[in-house]
Amino acid sequence: MTGFFDQLQFWHWLILALLFAGIEMLSPGFFFIWLGGAALLLGLITLVISSMGWEVQLILFALFAAASVMAWYKFGRKLPGETDDATLNRRGDSLVGRTGALVEPIVNGRGRVKIDDSVWSAEGEDAPVGAKILVTGVRGAVLTVERRL
Repeated sequence: MTGFFDQLQFWHWLILALLFAGIEMLSPGFFFIWLGGAALLLGLITLVISSMGWEVQLILFALFAAASVMAWYKFGRKLPGETDDATLNRRGDSLVGRTGALVEPIVNGRGRVKIDDSVWSAEGEDAPVGAKILVTGVRGAVLTVERRL
């Protein structure tokens, strides 16, 4: 084969690594980054050893890519299991049982409550500004509250 493959240089592999990294950012998986890593490694090796033929470069790329993907599946894929926190990533649910103060009165069943540094919409019995409330439930981003005396 003559032409492009006869002229493979380190910067070709670095560009390929950047392309794979870009594809990784646009795709929903976690696969192309390993191909990009293989291309980056081969680019650095080719920078040091510039006399490698294109056949050797392509074989090394295939080996590096296969090794990195297999290593990821064997060692790096151990994702954490279930968490003890049932409200993880459900911020509203984590507020059930918490107390706060109304920053807007509950009028006709709707108002706003401040808990920690956040202000939430609230539903419950009518109550004045500053009243202490207890969060009893969540419906979407609206807290269900009851007044505490």
